[in-house]
Amino acid sequence: MVRNYTADSVKFLASFAVTLMHVSNYLPLTGRATFWNYYWYFPLLDLAVPLFFCMAGFFIASKELDYYPRYASRIFTINLSYSIFYLLFYWPLDIISQFDMGNNGWATLRHYMSTLSFTDFLTGIVGSEHLWFLMALFFAVVIFYLLRKASIPLSLIYSLSLILFAFTFTSQMKSLTDSLFLYGGFAKGLFYFLIGFWSAKNTKHTFNSNILIVVSLLMLIMGDTLTNSLVVREVLLAGATFSILTYVVNHPGKESLLSRSGKYSLSVYLLHILFIGGFNVAVSIFPVLATFPDVLRISVLTLVAMVGSVLLFPFTQKFFYYPIENLVNKRSIK
Repeated sequence: MVRNYTADSVKFLASFAVTLMHVSNYLPLTGRATFWNYYWYFPLLDLAVPLFFCMAGFFIASKELDYYPRYASRIFTINLSYSIFYLLFYWPLDIISQFDMGNNGWATLRHYMSTLSFTDFLTGIVGSEHLWFLMALFFAVVIFYLLRKASIPLSLIYSLSLILFAFTFTSQMKSLTDSLFLYGGFAKGLFYFLIGFWSAKNTKHTFNSNILIVVSLLMLIMGDTLTNSLVVREVLLAGATFSILTYVVNHPGKESLLSRSGKYSLSVYLLHILFIGGFNVAVSIFPVLATFPDVLRISVLTLVAMVGSVLLFPFTQKFFYYPIENLVNKRSIK
């Protein structure tokens, strides 16, 4: 399969989007959000996670079926190792923050530990809620592998994933949506994973991807502004995601600085929240930091979080991922 440099660029842009999403979410929480400084671009940031799932499906489409279990094992190991990392390093920051605000940080930690459940493990949020996308992808790959192993037609798999994802928006699924399908869970992961898989298999789309991508992105922005319907928003999000995948397929592109940066996308997805959490602790200790202009705060923190993630990633791999990977591999051999 010829390398698609546009896909690499999209991966990096998606990691930028998820970082900007978490950096700027203080604006609506503090009542400082306006259309011009937040609401016009925020719907576009929602593309970050769907594109992560899509790129995984796009990548795995070129692999043989026996590769899927190894890929799923890697995703599971990443989630496990970074859950441990965040339990050891992220939560101490929260304890410090609680103490500084006059609260009992240890009581906060004990309460958090006492509320952990098996469902939290299944949804991948034990160390940090932002890691949910990893377990969602893990289950998506496992389910897809089992269905293909059972020789279920791809058309039926696509239909089943759409039905399952649609059901998460129904009132009957409300209790599961708040737990097992948190943020959409593996139902969302499987749905968007298959969009990426389908796009890679259909190597040349007949759509005019340039027009499609502009129209779908404008509709996504307008729809999020004009309606509160989660279903409508998700339909527009799926349409925009599909249009981006169509563009990726039709324009494989050339190697560039942006495409070369795609290899750093996973590190940003995994670690950006650590730097944002560190800044929030700093704000609780030095309130003057919260008075900085929003543009300056968002720009600098986004840059620091992304660059810091890339620099920190090799150390977290060495001391967390690789030891746990070796342990998992030894157990699987036994």
